[in-house]
Amino acid sequence: MVYLLARYNFRATLFNFILPLIQMRVGMMIGKWGQHAFVDDLEPESDFRSSITLIDTSSNRYCFNDDYHTSHHLNPRRHWREHPLSFLKAKQQYQNEHALVFQGIDYLMVTVKLLQKDDDYLAGCLVPMGEQIGKSHEELVALLKSKTRKFTEDDIRRKFKSPKMSLVVGNGGDKDQPSIKD
Repeated sequence: MVYLLARYNFRATLFNFILPLIQMRVGMMIGKWGQHAFVDDLEPESDFRSSITLIDTSSNRYCFNDDYHTSHHLNPRRHWREHPLSFLKAKQQYQNEHALVFQGIDYLMVTVKLLQKDDDYLAGCLVPMGEQIGKSHEELVALLKSKTRKFTEDDIRRKFKSPKMSLVVGNGGDKDQPSIKD
């Protein structure tokens, strides 16, 4: 359909379909990256530890509470209006599971600050929960840096032991285990 429209009026198709589609896709990729950029080195498959929650952001009003991303991971079928209440009810569990909660920052800015390696700014937006309470600003910066460090191939093989992950990273030499190379 877009092809036919482009043949009929390329300029209108470019500005009304093609460029908005590209802009939307890039924006969504930036947001998704920000939602999943912090990976816990101890429990990388934990929904609490490897996705984040953003509170007090205007984007929650316009994006169906998408900033309560951990709540979405815990129950993908939960209606978007229920995420804030679910977060409040499970706050103790978020604390016990070492979840990351940020305040006053949206995913676009999280991504920008991560790309700028501005962990200091991000630590200022972090809402300390559980064991995070009482840590100094420098300790919170170190915590965030530990969740954005690069994993080695050995780390990946050791930490992601589920069959679905072995398809992504290879089989670690196990001939009975499928790998992406097979």
